[in-house]
Amino acid sequence: DKEIINRWAPGAELLITSHTTNFDDHQVRRIAEVNPEYHDERFARIVLDQPLPKPTTELDSTEFAVEVALLSRNIVWESGSDASELEGGHFWVFHTGLKQHIEGLEIKGFGVQGTLARYPIHFHFCGDANGSVVLKTSVRDSNQRAIVVHATDNLLVEENVAFNTLGHAFVLEDGFETGNTFKGNLGAYTRAVNVLIPDNGFNGIETDNLPATFWATNPSNHWIGNVAAGSEHSGFWFELKLRGTAAHLFQSLDPRYESLGSFLNNTAHSNFDRGLRTYPEGYMPYETAHLLGFTSYRNKKQGLFFHNTENILIADGLFADNGVAVDLDRSENITVSRTKIIGRTELYGELESSQEAPSLCYNNELLGMELHTFVRKTKNNGAVLDVAFDGFNSVHCARVAHISLDNELRIGTFDWFTTLERVSFADQPVLIDFCPAAEAGIVDAYLTDLDGSFEANPDNKKPRSIISDSDVMTAFLGEDEECTRIPEGCYAYCDVCFRTIRFEVDPSGSEGYELEVCTKTRSKCIRIAGGTDPTDYATSSTNYRVFNVHLPAVENSESSGFNAAFLLDDEPVWPNYVEQQYEDKLCPGGLDEGTVELHPPPLFDSACDSLIRNGDAEAPDRLFWLSKFTGVSTVANAGMAGSTALKDSIRTSPRDSLVQLLDARCFRSTVMRSYEVEAWVKVVDENNEHQECHVEESNCPEIRIATATQIWPSIATVVPERGENGGYQLLHGVFVVENSMTDSNMVEFIVMRNGVNFNIL
Repeated sequence: DKEIINRWAPGAELLITSHTTNFDDHQVRRIAEVNPEYHDERFARIVLDQPLPKPTTELDSTEFAVEVALLSRNIVWESGSDASELEGGHFWVFHTGLKQHIEGLEIKGFGVQGTLARYPIHFHFCGDANGSVVLKTSVRDSNQRAIVVHATDNLLVEENVAFNTLGHAFVLEDGFETGNTFKGNLGAYTRAVNVLIPDNGFNGIETDNLPATFWATNPSNHWIGNVAAGSEHSGFWFELKLRGTAAHLFQSLDPRYESLGSFLNNTAHSNFDRGLRTYPEGYMPYETAHLLGFTSYRNKKQGLFFHNTENILIADGLFADNGVAVDLDRSENITVSRTKIIGRTELYGELESSQEAPSLCYNNELLGMELHTFVRKTKNNGAVLDVAFDGFNSVHCARVAHISLDNELRIGTFDWFTTLERVSFADQPVLIDFCPAAEAGIVDAYLTDLDGSFEANPDNKKPRSIISDSDVMTAFLGEDEECTRIPEGCYAYCDVCFRTIRFEVDPSGSEGYELEVCTKTRSKCIRIAGGTDPTDYATSSTNYRVFNVHLPAVENSESSGFNAAFLLDDEPVWPNYVEQQYEDKLCPGGLDEGTVELHPPPLFDSACDSLIRNGDAEAPDRLFWLSKFTGVSTVANAGMAGSTALKDSIRTSPRDSLVQLLDARCFRSTVMRSYEVEAWVKVVDENNEHQECHVEESNCPEIRIATATQIWPSIATVVPERGENGGYQLLHGVFVVENSMTDSNMVEFIVMRNGVNFNIL
């Protein structure tokens, strides 16, 4: 561009960013000559002091051309020769609301590594900085970070270059900075520090050893037209958290849920780890966040990595030459729209041949999208995909796929419901891989192809499903429902829509239960094992045992539909709590609600004479007791007269209580019946020493009944006149089953602690 003629001069240094997947394949050269004469009148000719390997230019590709940036400036701030490798100057804008204009500097060797608040440019507690700007400045050879925005809002950081910097480069520091704009900035060769800033008690563990060129702790800012071109770790990292000396002023703020300001036309390439990531805290905005026009290419591991993230729209994106283009891990309600994913571009193939550029087969695989198998929150869905794939043929990696399911197992069943529409494959063979999930035990996965995108015959486009090729998914398919089986991908492509019915049951006492589902005529049946979340307490009352049934649509007739029943060792059983819910119908031909009828075994009157199971904690194989939000255990010889006692696990909340789920059917059949309640309870501290409670101080345990919508006053309280027996006090009372107790499938018997910093036995 001829605009450089009066701006770039011989002797100035230029940066040419990496054109491969190596983060350090950049080049720095000096200008030897600027010649305005060139055969294309739009451009000038620059002669460099040394040759360089041919980079990717706009003549090769307007999408994947390297950046060329001027590192030199006329005004230079440079640390003195007496500075050590870790120490240099630092520039603060400190506690001022006055407008600042910083432009055209070259800052070299600044920053004090391992020391908080010592950065090349640092806006520190400036409050509203509207009108202040950091513009066209070069920060290079930094010992620690580049441009740091701390407790400052509405600052403009535009058209700056950060090169060869240690730690995060463009930084939002403490999680309550908002309204700042990073526009048209370039960061390259972002390297890990050798000495981390220590945890001073308010900043937490720093992550500059995993540097990101753009590091954000709060999403309510603006990133427009920036380029992260070669980080030793990530290009953009949303590590959303609140910290710092002023965090107490923002106690109601959790950056993970805040709205995104804007993220528009940003680029990440040649980063070793990820182009963009949201790890580990994730990002879960209440309002859908739009990542628009994001280009991510030639990143060694992943172009985009979402973790613990939801409610995101990625639109008009481009991903190419990444080990994995898009990895959606423990993330849901993600929409990928009007986006192109290229496994390997022809251009990169030429670089592999002509310049021995690194192979794209990181971990010997090349994947377009890696999808999860379970959601973290019930009623969330997985993703909506509108993607054009290309460049996955003739790639010599051990595993190549347009779409792959990962192998992370949670409750043992699939519920990451995903739809695909307007998906294309550039007339190449479709490569889907369900095998990692199948090898991990997920044999009930399905993706819904809304418009038949995966069907090669243009005259046969209609909703279909990509399913695990397993008996549990194919058992109920009719003769007219054709499936194309792809054994090497562990999946089948079937001419039918599926819908999921989720059963949540009492997790304690339901070990070994199976859910049998049969057609009304019992001509076909399957049995499904349930699962609980192994990352939660096994005896938490909210860690339900989940049975997911995925069923194809059936004809609407008296003999159509399905019956379901719980079994243990082939005999009918009933969990005390069962909740049946239909997941979203993902395509018009999906199963209708009411098609599956759950049949409990007969309830005899004698079964409701005693509502509590394992009241003495002596049951050898089934505990039946849970703890509200945490866990419960048995303690041998800790009960009265040396018997076994129950003990709750966590002491931080008065509601962390012992719970048993009662059979709701008994309440419906025994309205106005009276029940006597008697329990012996002991309060102990962290050393298991007995602690007295006092009724008049309302800190004694009590027993209550609760349903999903209501909790009743105490049905049993301490009887002081009965005294203590080895520290145990009697809780006694009588309650009558009310009509209002029968409107829920869940009835809880709760032994409440009514205090913190102690346990109950």
